[in-house]
Amino acid sequence: MPPDAGPSVVIELVDAGYATSVPAGDEQIERHPSRHAVIPKVRAQLRRVAGDLFTPHTVPIGPYHHDAGSWLLTQEKKWAVDDLERRGVDMSALKQMLHRLQSSARGYYTHMHGDHAMDSDEFCSMLLHDGCYLLGFFVDYDESQQPTGIGSPSSNDRQNIGSSDNTVVRDILYLLENQIPLFVILEIFECSRAQGEETPALKCIAGPVEEVLQKQLYISKKCRTPSSPTHHLLDLVYSYLTSRQEEEEPTSTVREDTPTGWCCWRRATEYHRRYAHLVYSYLAPQQQQQQQQQEEPTSTVQEDPPTGRWRRATEYRRYADLLFKPRAFDAGDEWTILAVRLHGRTLSIPHLRIDSHTWTLLRNLMALEEHMEARPVTAYCYFLSQVACTAEDVELLRSAKVIEHFLGSDKSAAQGFAGLCHGVALDIDRLDRNYLKPMWHGMEKRCGVRAHNFKGFFREKYCSNVFYPVVFFIAFIVFGCQVVQSIYAVIAYHKPNSSH
Repeated sequence: MPPDAGPSVVIELVDAGYATSVPAGDEQIERHPSRHAVIPKVRAQLRRVAGDLFTPHTVPIGPYHHDAGSWLLTQEKKWAVDDLERRGVDMSALKQMLHRLQSSARGYYTHMHGDHAMDSDEFCSMLLHDGCYLLGFFVDYDESQQPTGIGSPSSNDRQNIGSSDNTVVRDILYLLENQIPLFVILEIFECSRAQGEETPALKCIAGPVEEVLQKQLYISKKCRTPSSPTHHLLDLVYSYLTSRQEEEEPTSTVREDTPTGWCCWRRATEYHRRYAHLVYSYLAPQQQQQQQQQEEPTSTVQEDPPTGRWRRATEYRRYADLLFKPRAFDAGDEWTILAVRLHGRTLSIPHLRIDSHTWTLLRNLMALEEHMEARPVTAYCYFLSQVACTAEDVELLRSAKVIEHFLGSDKSAAQGFAGLCHGVALDIDRLDRNYLKPMWHGMEKRCGVRAHNFKGFFREKYCSNVFYPVVFFIAFIVFGCQVVQSIYAVIAYHKPNSSH
C-alpha cells in the first residue's frame, strides 16, 4: 500500500488519480480522486439563489470555512485534541500520519487555491483539529481511568450526534462544503481506539448517522450496512438515502387506464390493419413495394415521447382521478423517502417530515449529485417542487398525510418546495438520471382519458365534503323507494285485488 493512501474504504479511488471539471465558473480545478469523491465549492449560481443553505451557522469544518469559526469553537477543537492526548494517543505519530495522508486529503478538494490556500502545516493542523472534534460526536470513550484536565471538558460532556442541537447536526452532516475526507476521521479513530476492539471503524461512525436519518423519517428503522467506499459524512448520508432503489413495474398502460370497450376496439383495428397490409403486399406493384420498403425504416422509427413538467397535485386529482396516500411499509422493510410508487389510481409517497433544515439537506444532496451520473435525489426534488408548488397543493398532501411540516403555514411550505430546484438542471428524458420518468408518462396518460377527467371532476366537486356523500346516499334511498312505489302502482293497476 502506498504510504499516502487512505484506508480500504477509499484506497482504490484515491490511487486512481482522476481529473475532471466541476461547473464552478472560470476557476481552475485541481486534481481530485474521482467525480464521486470530490468536496467542491458549490456553484456560484446555486449560492446566489440560496447561499445560506450551503453555509455553516455554528460549526465550520474543512478549508472552505476555516476562518469562520468563533473563538469558543476553536478552543473546543483544541480541547478535543488534548482529550486524545490524555488518553495515551501518541500525538507525534498521529501528526506524522496526517502529513503522509495530506496529499490524498488535498485531492478531495477542488478549490485549494486563492482564499483557501493552505501550507502543509496549516492543512495538517486543520485535519487534526476538525477530525478530533468530529470524532467526539460519534464515539463514546470510557472516562473511568482517564482524568479530566482543568478547564478542559471531556468528550463525554459533548452530546452524541443523535442528541446534538439541530444546527450542529445540520453543519456537520448536511453541508457539502463543510466536510473533511472520511478516511481522515477513521485513521484518527484507529489511533485512539482500545486494543482488541473489533467493531469496524466505519460502523462506529455510520451508526449514529443512521439513527439521525431514522429519527427524521428519511429512512426506515431497519438497520443496514453502510456502503463502501464512502468519502465524507454527507456522502454517507447520501448512501443511506439511495440505498434502496426499487425496480418499479411500468406505472400505466393503455389496457389498465382505459375502458375495456376501447381496448377491444384498438385490438380489432390493429388486427384489420395488419391483415390489410398483408393483402396489399401481394397485390401492389413491385416498384411501389420497393419504394415503400425504402421509406419504411424512417417511418417506423418511433422515439419516446418527451418528458414534460409535473402537474400540480390538485390537477392530478382533478384530471387523472389520482388518490394521494402515504406509502405503507411492513416493519422489516427497507425503504427511503425516494420510494415513490404509482399503482392504478393511487400515488403512494413515503411520508416526508419538513422542518427548517429539510431544504438544506436536499439542496446539498443535489449539489453533490452534480458530480455523479445517477441523480435520484434531484429527480425526487423536481417531482416535489412541481407537485407541491402552491398552498392548495400542500394542503392536499398534508391532509392526505403524505407530508408533515413544522413551518408557519402551508404557503411557507409551498414557497420552499417551489424554490427547491432553482438553479438546478436535470436531463429529465434520461431514465438513468430521472428514475421517475415512467411514472410521469403513466400519470400523463391518465390525464388524457376523459373517463378519468369526469370522475376526478365529480369527486372534487361533489365528494370533497363529507356532507355531499351523505346527501347523495339519502337521495339514492329516496329514489329507490320512489321506483319501488311506482312498480307496485303499475302492478296494482293491471292486476287489481280480486277480493275487491
